[in-house]
Amino acid sequence: MNEGSPGTQSTIAGDLNLFVHHVESLASSFPFVTAILAAVQSSANEELNKYLAAHGKVTGRSGKAINYTIGTEHASKVNRLRNKLKQARHASVIIPRNLVVALVSQFDSFLGRLIRALFFLRPEVLNAADRTLSFAQLNSFRDISDAREFIIEKEVESVLRKSHAEQFDWLENKFDIKLRVGLDAWPRFIEVTERRNLFVHSDGVVTSQYLQVCHRHNCQLDENLSAGKTLGIDEDYFREAYRCIFEIGVKLAHVLWRKLAPSDKETADRILNEISFELIARENFEMARRLLDFAMCVLKEYGSEQHRRIFLINRAQAYKWLGDQSKALEILEAEDWSASSDKFSLAVAALRDDCDCAAQLMTKLGRDGEMKKEFYEEWPVFREFRKSQPFAEAFEKIFGVKFAIKEQAAPATGPETNVDEKGNEKPEPIDAVPASNMAKLNV
Repeated sequence: MNEGSPGTQSTIAGDLNLFVHHVESLASSFPFVTAILAAVQSSANEELNKYLAAHGKVTGRSGKAINYTIGTEHASKVNRLRNKLKQARHASVIIPRNLVVALVSQFDSFLGRLIRALFFLRPEVLNAADRTLSFAQLNSFRDISDAREFIIEKEVESVLRKSHAEQFDWLENKFDIKLRVGLDAWPRFIEVTERRNLFVHSDGVVTSQYLQVCHRHNCQLDENLSAGKTLGIDEDYFREAYRCIFEIGVKLAHVLWRKLAPSDKETADRILNEISFELIARENFEMARRLLDFAMCVLKEYGSEQHRRIFLINRAQAYKWLGDQSKALEILEAEDWSASSDKFSLAVAALRDDCDCAAQLMTKLGRDGEMKKEFYEEWPVFREFRKSQPFAEAFEKIFGVKFAIKEQAAPATGPETNVDEKGNEKPEPIDAVPASNMAKLNV
């Protein structure tokens, strides 16, 4: 896998896979990170509560809060414990923000590698670059390839310094292609990238520029949001930010790749099918649906009929596992499967819940054909079919062993952070600290 290091021609396939892995790693880390942050905060809160209970005197209650007074000899310890809790709370705000910053940073890094790859595909675009070199610079290059590498680096730097909307303007103008027509995720993309700027430059405090840019691109904002308010991150927001960055990056790469290198459609189809399959296998059905709708409704030209039918099958099962069986059947019924291979017919029968037909096709394919034992055990297209008696009987007949359903672990989910996505703090058990020799604390 090529990471696009200087002096090496970058490949779109390698760059796209790297981008997907990096963004997925951030998404999969989020629930665990927030769970750890919540545990640290809970531990700090419990430590303070125990100390107050042991050394303070209860003077009353306010709802769930207990009012304490403490002696001067315990004030220093209480302050240290309180500061420990404050640090845990601050971490619960800052770290989720930084994961959104990291998402956008991965997109920016990917865009730089993608532009580099496009320059190699279309060197005439680089030739038209309005960039001059001094004699000293020319004299420092060993050959023309060094000079070209220098110009590419400067062009990429120039594009990445632009706003994300300006970057898309540049791509559309340079490669004569419309990238935002029908791109429903565009407003969300702009809002995420602009929120990232707030986190980096203004500690999440809303600015007039953020509001202006978001309104210009028809982003959906809270009607009560105004300059001066603070934005945070909750689990729902991060999930949508991840989906948006993932979707925009993959779609951008495929639109440009297929336009500038039409002979690569076979490879492009394979990569997009692999990404979609992995999403379905990990039960990320919504993300898979978005990409497969794009594959079938936007791309429309494919490297082979086999790849087109794989897109179709995967799109149908994405809808099925999202609970929209009628849409899944509509997709399947729109295709003539009479001349398709038995493997495709088997997948179609399984998605139609025609278990008897699917079992007959299993038996027909046998154990020495295209379908291997692990395909039946693992492929998500057989998710419901595997639970049926016809499947169990056919499996045992073909492979000579009984089929045992493997338990699937539930997807990990983490607790929400201390601040919701609008920046509103959630109720906290402690809101006061010793202010004098004898002070009142609420816990």
